Amino acid sequence: MIIAIMLPMLGSWAYQNCPDDYTYQRSDGRQAVISLRDGDSTAVIEYRVDGELLSEWEIRHKVFRFCCGDITGDGIPEIAVGVIKPTRYSPDERKRLWLLKLYEEELIRPLWLSSRLSHRLEDFSIEPDGTILSSEVEEDGTPVKVRYRYRGFGLKYIDRSRTGFRSKSSLK
Repeated sequence: MIIAIMLPMLGSWAYQNCPDDYTYQRSDGRQAVISLRDGDSTAVIEYRVDGELLSEWEIRHKVFRFCCGDITGDGIPEIAVGVIKPTRYSPDERKRLWLLKLYEEELIRPLWLSSRLSHRLEDFSIEPDGTILSSEVEEDGTPVKVRYRYRGFGLKYIDRSRTGFRSKSSLK
C-alpha cells in the first residue's frame, strides 16, 4: 500500500511506504518481490518470485520515485517510476512518469512512458484504489495536486486541487 500525507503548510507531500522493495502474493500463492537498485547513472528494477530472478528492467536515467500498486485493476501490481530525462519535444531535463507492467506476471515491460502530464511534474504517489496522485506546478508557478486514473493507453484526468485532496485512503 502506498500512503501519501499532505503537509498543508509546506504545500508538498511526504511519501511513506514507497520502499525499494515491494512484496506481494501472486494469484498462484507464490511470493513476488519488485525491487529497485539505484545507481549513479542507471537503475535496475528486478522482479523475483520465490527468490528467483524472473525479469530485470534497466533505466538509464536518474530515478526520483519508485512505487508499486494495481493501477489497471487486474489484481497484478504495476510499477510507477519517476525518471528525470529530456524528450524529443521537450529537451529540458524534467521529471517524467513511467508506468511498467508485469507481462503475464513474468516479464517487466512498458505500459506507458509519459513525456509530460497536465503540468510540470514534481512528485507522485499511488492510492490503494489505483488512482495516481501527482504534485505538479502550473505555468504561472502555482502548485497543484492532480488525480489521474489509467485508461487503456495513458492517464485520464480526474480532477485537481490547489489545496490538496481529502481521501479516505491516503491523504490527510
